[in-house]
Amino acid sequence: MSWAIYVAIWVVLVIAVVVIAAIRYSAARQLDRSVHVMEGDQQINEQLAERKSLDKMDFWGKCLTAVMIVYGLVLAFVYGYSLWNSSLQLH
Repeated sequence: MSWAIYVAIWVVLVIAVVVIAAIRYSAARQLDRSVHVMEGDQQINEQLAERKSLDKMDFWGKCLTAVMIVYGLVLAFVYGYSLWNSSLQLH
């Protein structure tokens, strides 16, 4: 069984999580963190739109992180099981 494709898929998931985290970090650094209550509706709407964008990034980051962890654990378990099983067949 060739493990390269399964490991490559896991690496792609890791890269996707890191890229989303970097984009989110960059976007969050550029935000104006002060609340503009008296500035008018346009400033408030811009802040709400920025917040929704960050919430979407958080959602996808959490989902991909969970998938990456579960996939990695399953991959490690199956690999370990196959090693254990092949060592039993040698005896």
